[in-house]
Amino acid sequence: MAASHPPVYQEYYTRTPFQFFSGVGWRRLVAFRADESGITLGGPVTRYHKFTTTVPWRDIEALVLWTTKKAGERPIRRIGLKLRPDVPHLPGPDEKITPHLAASIAPHIDYEIVRNNRAIAFWKVDHARLAAAVQAFAPDVQLVAHPLYRLDERSGGGGGVSNVLDLF
Repeated sequence: MAASHPPVYQEYYTRTPFQFFSGVGWRRLVAFRADESGITLGGPVTRYHKFTTTVPWRDIEALVLWTTKKAGERPIRRIGLKLRPDVPHLPGPDEKITPHLAASIAPHIDYEIVRNNRAIAFWKVDHARLAAAVQAFAPDVQLVAHPLYRLDERSGGGGGVSNVLDLF
């Protein structure tokens, strides 16, 4: 019996007029992809080509879902990578963040993961399909949903994260 979804997991940014006027046009932009070659993290729309990167599975220890929330602000869901030792950090909007600033916005997350992350904005994570892709392509890579992320998902009606493979 064939699976209802192939193990490749891909999400696109929701198109907005801002995308059209930022110079990347009206085509669908990949926000996140997990396939046989590894994880692709799309860059933010304003600097999509500069910050889009693909990381091979062999360089990844864990894929981490987490949330930042400052007092009085709406939570920001994020997805980050914990890379294996000696793998350089990824290009991205937070590549130059200082350890002090990272600790102030996400004290519950390792500095390296904060540097190697993307905001989950204008796209959503399908937890079941993500877990299936990780299991199919890299069963040794941990899929982690930080407890604050899980609480945020449950309160937001996302159904929780029932397919977490491991938790830090």
